[in-house]
Amino acid sequence: MIKAKFKAEKEQFISYQLTGHANHSEHGTDIVCSAVSALFVTISNMLMLRNGVNQIDNLFIVSENEDAQLLTETLYQGLQQIAEQYPDNVKVITE
Repeated sequence: MIKAKFKAEKEQFISYQLTGHANHSEHGTDIVCSAVSALFVTISNMLMLRNGVNQIDNLFIVSENEDAQLLTETLYQGLQQIAEQYPDNVKVITE
């Protein structure tokens, strides 16, 4: 199972982390893993390009700026939608 953990405080994202594998189908043919990976990598790369996150191992610390918060919210909502469609494969946790 893929676990996406988001930490928020006072309506702002503080950090996020993604672990696991969807195990929806064989490695290389897993559409759930592909969808999550495409969303995660695209948004995380954009956040890094705009100095919106700092990465420490597999933990992403989110900047307080509006662009970083909006992109992180987009990631959160996208992962939530995938988790609704594939609840046995993706779980989004908010702390």
